[in-house]
Formats: sequence, C-alpha cells, structure tokens
Amino acid sequence: MMHRARYVAPNTRAMLLTSLLAACGSYDNPSKGNATGGAPSTGGASTGGSATGGATGGTATGGAPTGGVMSTPTGGTAPNGGQPSNGGSGGGGEGGTSGGADGKGACADAAACGGDPVGTWMSQSCEITISGKSDLAAVGIGCREADVTGSITVTGGFTVTADGMYVDATTTKGSATMELEKACLEVSGFGATCDRLGFETIGLPGTLCVDNAQTMGCTCTVPIEQPGNMAWIVLASSMNPPEGIKGTYMAADNKLVTTTEFGDATEYSYCVAGDTMTVTPITPSNVGTFTGPIVFKKQ
Repeated sequence: MMHRARYVAPNTRAMLLTSLLAACGSYDNPSKGNATGGAPSTGGASTGGSATGGATGGTATGGAPTGGVMSTPTGGTAPNGGQPSNGGSGGGGEGGTSGGADGKGACADAAACGGDPVGTWMSQSCEITISGKSDLAAVGIGCREADVTGSITVTGGFTVTADGMYVDATTTKGSATMELEKACLEVSGFGATCDRLGFETIGLPGTLCVDNAQTMGCTCTVPIEQPGNMAWIVLASSMNPPEGIKGTYMAADNKLVTTTEFGDATEYSYCVAGDTMTVTPITPSNVGTFTGPIVFKKQ
C-alpha cells in the first residue's frame, strides 16, 4: 500500500524569529564585538614623561585598548598629561670677554724683547699712573720737589718707517696733583702765595695752586695735554704741531730711542709681538714716575 508524502508549510512566526536571530550575528567571539566602556586609548604615547591623560579612556569593556606603547621619558615627569619637560637644556655660557670684563687685558705690560717696529701703530689708550716726586728744581721756588699723584693716557698714532724716520701723532693727556710744603713758598727770601706760582719752566702750563690749611703749603692741580713726545713731558711741547712731530729713531738692545726735530731724545723699552707693540718710558720725567705701558696695535 502506497503512502502519500505530506508537505507541512512552515509556521510564519517561526520564520520571523529565525530571521531576527540571524541578523544579530554570533556572540561566540567577544573580540569581534563593539566595546561598550569607551573608545580605546590612542594617545598613550608620551615623549616627555609619564602621561595619565590617555589611560582613563583606554580600558574598554569587551575590547582591548589599541593605544601606543608608552615611551621612556626623556626629560622628566610631566604630571597629569601636562607639557613634558625638556630636561632643562643648559645653554653654554658666553664666557668671559677676552682680556677680562673691564678690557684691561689689552694694556698688560710685556718684558722688553725688541723686534721690528716698522709700521703704522695705533695706541690702545692705556692708563699710566703718576707717582713719586715732581722735580721742581727748575721752577726756582723754596723747594726742589713735591709729592705727586695722577694718571695719563696716550692716544693717537705712531708711524715708523724703514728709513729710520718716525712721526709721532700721539696725544698725552691726563692730570696730576702736587702737594707743596710750606717751604716751597719761600722765594728769594720773600714769601709767595700759592696762586702766584707758575710751572711753565718744567712743561706744566695751566697749573693752579690753592692754599692747603693743613700743611700751610699748596695743593696744585696739573692739567696735562701734550701733542707728540708720547708719555714724556717736555718744555717745548707748546711748539709741537697738533698733527704730530717728526724725527729719527734707533732700535737696538730692546730699546727704542726717538729724537725729535727739536733735539729732544727719549728712550723706551719695547717689544713687538705679532700685531702688538708695547712701549714703556725709560727716560725720567720732571712730573714724576710713570708706571704702565703704552700699547699699540698695528694698522
């Protein structure tokens, strides 16, 4: 006996439920699901220090954070994700100025060494101190010397040529103070007053003297301004032309001797080293003892 097959039509509700379940996907692999606790941290990398700003949002429920690996801090700890420290780069110091901050290194004295003085030289305006005693014998007053203090500088140029000639276009300028004792006011048996004393005979015109109540003598202010004859005060300085004086020179045995066209000879020790010539007066001055070099730079 033959049986007929039965066809059972699918239930409409069952088909609808099956479709909905297929649309929801599989829940077997949690790594394929969407994180519900927050977006993975992508800003965890820090080049300047420990950064905490990316950590709070980096933990995702249902998904591993994908933020970068924290790098080793290179400059210090930057709290709470702040600006990283650069480690305080210490710039190199500028260092001291050559020759000293006050510039006096250029005026250092040098031992006499001689050398070739030929060339055009420019003075570096170094200070030369005046001390000791002024020689007043030629003044004709009641004393032959007086205590003196002061300073001068030599400015301008000095040119030496290979034919044995030179041009001294320097200017020696400064001031000094002489203290004259009471005996200095005795002149040929008569008493003089401080304001009547003159010192032109030793090359110091313009000197002004006033009474000194303590010593009963005089305090004299000496202005010094002389063209030529660098650092050596001469009686005929008022005759020196402002553009400089000419003369002859001799260089031997570490000494430089200049002789002006007026016949005034002055001796200096000197040393030429590279582009620097250091000159120090040897010939005594009526004004006092001069201490310090004249330093020239070659032009």
